[in-house]
Amino acid sequence: MDNCLNLLLPLAESDKSCLLLLDENLADSDLNIDLKGKVKCLSNRFDIALQLQAFDCQFNDWDLSVYPQLFDRILFRISKEKPINHHIINQALKKLTPHGEIIFSGQKKQGVKNYAQKLKQQLGNGNLEKHGLDYLFRAQVENHQHQIFDDQDYSNLRPINSGATIKSKPGQFGWNKLDAGSSLLIAELSKLNLTQALSVLDLGCGYGYLSLAALSSELKINKLCATDNNAAAIISATANLEPWKNTIDLDVVAADCGQSIDQRFDLILCNPPFHQGFAVDDSLGDRFLASAKQHLNSGGVALFVVNSFLPLEKKSKSLFKRCECLHNNKQFKVLKLSNN
Repeated sequence: MDNCLNLLLPLAESDKSCLLLLDENLADSDLNIDLKGKVKCLSNRFDIALQLQAFDCQFNDWDLSVYPQLFDRILFRISKEKPINHHIINQALKKLTPHGEIIFSGQKKQGVKNYAQKLKQQLGNGNLEKHGLDYLFRAQVENHQHQIFDDQDYSNLRPINSGATIKSKPGQFGWNKLDAGSSLLIAELSKLNLTQALSVLDLGCGYGYLSLAALSSELKINKLCATDNNAAAIISATANLEPWKNTIDLDVVAADCGQSIDQRFDLILCNPPFHQGFAVDDSLGDRFLASAKQHLNSGGVALFVVNSFLPLEKKSKSLFKRCECLHNNKQFKVLKLSNN
């Protein structure tokens, strides 16, 4: 388990009302955590919320207002994305009882000391404990209602760049740019001779760029399902795909690597992640490959784009009969997978 998260868990096992905020730093193997007392949980990851339902774990994009009550303690392990941390801290200050505690953990290189210093100055109290490379900060809050940190208007969608029609928001990977790998995948997709009507699965859709590009191409798409594990991605993709909902059979589904989706598709598009929290985890590609195998129609095609150094060809051999590299620019490669 992440050491910084380990510092928090004992503080959630008390007779105080606690809200524990959990993001991707909680690995799949850690989901058997044993929480006691009056602990509630909230996560922006669908898989975590699903597996921690016993603790009334809500799935949303860090909206603490879903709980009407105030808490004695709000605990979180800082995220790698600064707007998330700013947004959570601003909200937590409003959701604590008088003399309630805000408690968070992280490492120096992840910015925990900067968050702690600024919050201590604003609140007039706070203690930062050092545990090897990890830090734990806790401070009491008394009726603090105004925002301390700039959260970049976290909750609201905005164009990804000037003049863009695609909207996005903080809280998801690459939220404010067009991903170069995804653009390369779409360029290779346009070269394929796919003339029949297609059902399409966008696996790990983010804000929906691959879906939108496919729908705007010359492909004949009669069904599209976009899915992601991240709450901000679901919000963004739903908004971006809204104009298409009356044109084709369209779904945007919160799911962990497509696990709750039982249909099969003619075409699967995927730009899989290889980070989990602050750590690099290239085993995530294995899960997306297995999901593609599970959800691909006989005769269908899956297109993956990954960093050139990732050995996805080797990993695909046990799942697919054919793996063809359509393009490799030494930064990204596009792979065509099939069982034909």
